[in-house]
Amino acid sequence: MVNYKREKTLIEADLLFNLPAKEQYSKSDESPYQGILTSMFNYGGAAVGDATWHRRMLWYGIAVDRSSFNESVSKIDKWDFDRIIPCHGDVIETDGKSAFRNVMKWHLEAFAAGNKQ
Repeated sequence: MVNYKREKTLIEADLLFNLPAKEQYSKSDESPYQGILTSMFNYGGAAVGDATWHRRMLWYGIAVDRSSFNESVSKIDKWDFDRIIPCHGDVIETDGKSAFRNVMKWHLEAFAAGNKQ
């Protein structure tokens, strides 16, 4: 993960998805919506909307050491970025911080609650 400060850009790999990957399929005859598995990943990997399935995937599947994960997400949240370049899905050109907070909501809330003592 890199925070490219000059461009206010967060470049990351598998922390946050932004599916469906419309721009990745834009020069292809394939559809970013084609197939059952693709549809499932698109639904669960959206950074916009309510992102509940994305949150669940992170909370229950990815964040094995949840306390540490929450702390890391909280540190990233303090970075100054507006754009996110994910490894999976479309670039979030503007308001990337809101998309990040949307997906990481449970982890940010858990970290804040744990630090109020």
